[in-house]
Amino acid sequence: MQYPETEKVHIRLVSRPWLLTIFATMTLLALGIGFWFGARLETPVTTAVNRANVAIPVKVVAEERSVNDGAFLEGIVQPGRSWKLQPEIAGNAGRTVVTATYVSAGEQLSLGSLLGFVSGRPVILFDSAVPFYRNLKVGDRGPDVAAFQSAMADLGYLVDVTGTIDQSTSNAVANLYTALQVIPPRDSKDDKDTVVRWSDFVAVPGNSGIVASVAAVGTVLDEDHPMLQLSLSDPTILARATLSQSEHYEAGKEVSIAGTIGEPIVGRVEKIGEFAPADSDQALPAGKDITVTAPHEQAVNWQKKARMTIEIQGESKTALMVPTIAVGQDKDGTFVVQPGTIDSTGKQAKKVVRVDISSQVDGWSVVKVPSAIKAGDELLVQ
Repeated sequence: MQYPETEKVHIRLVSRPWLLTIFATMTLLALGIGFWFGARLETPVTTAVNRANVAIPVKVVAEERSVNDGAFLEGIVQPGRSWKLQPEIAGNAGRTVVTATYVSAGEQLSLGSLLGFVSGRPVILFDSAVPFYRNLKVGDRGPDVAAFQSAMADLGYLVDVTGTIDQSTSNAVANLYTALQVIPPRDSKDDKDTVVRWSDFVAVPGNSGIVASVAAVGTVLDEDHPMLQLSLSDPTILARATLSQSEHYEAGKEVSIAGTIGEPIVGRVEKIGEFAPADSDQALPAGKDITVTAPHEQAVNWQKKARMTIEIQGESKTALMVPTIAVGQDKDGTFVVQPGTIDSTGKQAKKVVRVDISSQVDGWSVVKVPSAIKAGDELLVQ
C-alpha cells in the first residue's frame, strides 16, 4: 500500500526569543536586589545579638580623697627556726628511751638545766662552744677541757681555766650534778673523783630555745621522734614592697601589724632585702622584701602562711586618687585611659594618659602630681 506524501510542518516554539532574554535578566536582577536587601536587613533577634556582643565601656571618676601618707603592705607569716634535740646515750643501754622529762611546751631553756632522763641517764643543756667527744677525768687536758672549764665558770662555779681537769674542776662538776639532784658519775665505785660524761650533755644553737613539744615518757627516740622540738626564733612576716613603698621603711622602725590575731600589735622592721625582680608565679611585684618581727608573746601564736597587714602610720592629707581598676600597666609604665568622642560607627575614641602611682589604699591608687589628669576626669576601666 502506498501512502500519500505528507507536507512537513515547522512549529516555532517562541515567536519572540528576545523576550526570553529580557525575562531571565530581570529575574536575576530581582534576585540580586532581594539578596542585597536581605543581607542588610536586621531582625529584632539579630539586633539583640549584635548589641550583646558590643563591649559597653565602664567609666569611673578621678577624685580628691583624704589618705594617710603611711605605707601599707600585705605579708605572709614565715616560720621561725626550729631544732630537734636528740641526746646520744653511751654505755650499755639497748634503746634510747625517754625515762623522765622536766620541761614543758612553751618553756624557755637555760644553760645548766636538767631536761630529763633518757635510758636512765641525765640530759643536761650545756654551752654549744664545748666540743664534747670524750669522757673527761682528772688529769685529762686539751682545748675541749679549757672550753668546758670556761663554760662551768660562766655558770658560776669556781673553776680555773687551765686546760687540765684538776680536783677543783672535778668538785665543780660534782656540785653541778648534786644541784640537779643527780648522782655524780664516777669511773668506779671506789673512785672519788667525778667524771665528765660527754653523753650527759647536749647543746642547741644559740644556747637557748623555746620548747615546742616534748616526747612522752616511754618514747623510743629516732630521727622522726626527738626528745624535744625547739623553736630557736619567733615567726616573722615577709612582705614584698615596691621601690616607692620601700622608701617608707627602714630597719628598726616600728610598724602596726594586723590580721587574724585580734587587735593590731606593734612590730619592728628587722631587715630590708636587696632589689628582687617580679615573680609572676608568686604574684610578687619587683621590689624589696621587708622582714618584720613582733614580741614573742604575740608572734609565737602566729599561724604559718597566715596573711598579715603591715602599716606605717602617717598623717592624713588630700591626694588625687583613681580607682585601681582604671590603672593599666605595660612595658612603659602605668597609665589610665580617658574616653573620647563616639564616631558614626559607634566606636569610642580613647586617650592614653601616663601616670605615676605612689601607693594603693582600699582599691584606690594615689597619683603623683603634677599629672595630666585632674579630679572629676572620667576614666575607662581596664
